[in-house]
Amino acid sequence: MFKLNGFNVFLVVLVVAASATSDRSYAQSPFDYQGDARAGLIRRDPDWFRAARKATGLEPKINPRGLTVVAGRYGATRERAERDARERLRRAVADWLAPDAPRSFVVGEAEIDRLIRERRVEPVALDIGTVYLAAYRVDFSPQSRDHILRIYDDQLVKRRLVELVAAIAFILALLGAIAGYIRADEATKGYYTNKLRLVAAGAIGAAAAGSYFVAFR
Repeated sequence: MFKLNGFNVFLVVLVVAASATSDRSYAQSPFDYQGDARAGLIRRDPDWFRAARKATGLEPKINPRGLTVVAGRYGATRERAERDARERLRRAVADWLAPDAPRSFVVGEAEIDRLIRERRVEPVALDIGTVYLAAYRVDFSPQSRDHILRIYDDQLVKRRLVELVAAIAFILALLGAIAGYIRADEATKGYYTNKLRLVAAGAIGAAAAGSYFVAFR
């Protein structure tokens, strides 16, 4: 049976003091932990996420040999914080692909997600109140870059084929309209020349508009 003597009282006091000191060490800075109220737990953020706070508002420095931390700006809600981080990631990807892919090239959401190795959206305590920060650890390796550039090349080839087909279709429509105008003008012996010209011009305009829509939609 446990007896409460002087030595045992000393041990109890020592354990309580150590526990309180341990809790205070976690609570010294609002940047060192985030509490989970449901589980009653306190945990530390990983080093990369703590470093992301220092990089808030700065453009990420891409590391082609490892993972790069991309952080957005502080947001009033989780959604705003992650939206800002996502936009910053897109800009970083565009810089990373240049000059082999133009900024007009839109990388698909699936490919963006493929680059992300770890993501976090956490509340951060500031003097103005609690805000949120979203950050990603992103794979900017040469292999990932080559994979996205192959997708860009495939899209470029398809686009050029579509433009070629549209150009050929327009030329054929143009020649057909001219030939039709000449035959109709000869058949009517020039009585409807002006009207036939308007019809031919309209046909050529429609062909041009259709070709442009197909090529540049």
